[in-house]
Amino acid sequence: TTELDGTTVRTVVETGTRPVVGGLIRRGNRWILSARGEELDDSKTYRVLVNSFMYAGGDGYNIIPETDPDGFDTGINYRQPFQDWLSAQNTSEQNPLRLN
Repeated sequence: TTELDGTTVRTVVETGTRPVVGGLIRRGNRWILSARGEELDDSKTYRVLVNSFMYAGGDGYNIIPETDPDGFDTGINYRQPFQDWLSAQNTSEQNPLRLN
């Protein structure tokens, strides 16, 4: 997780190479915090969850580590729930995984 001011959050979602955004809704030129219905405030600080690739500046997100060099790794492997789900499926060569 990292802490970014509203201006930086806005910059990330508007100029990133491939922004994937959760918790924000774009309405025209405004960004709305979907949980509260409030407009993103450039002067406020927000705690933001990003993957380690983005935090390291991947895909052009250099502004994240530059803005908050004290961000920290939660230690949670975000792939693990999907891997667990795949392992729990009764699949084999004769019974391949099918996604409908």
